[in-house]
Amino acid sequence: DFVILDMEEDREVEPLLLGRPFLATGRALIDVEMGELMLRTH
Repeated sequence: DFVILDMEEDREVEPLLLGRPFLATGRALIDVEMGELMLRTH
């Protein structure tokens, strides 16, 4: 199962931190300039 969260920016809410183990298993590509997070799964 995989969940996609589309959240509006709110400076009063703590950021969502997925953690390094999640990013390693999800094969994550993060583009900070474009504000994109791409995850590849097999």
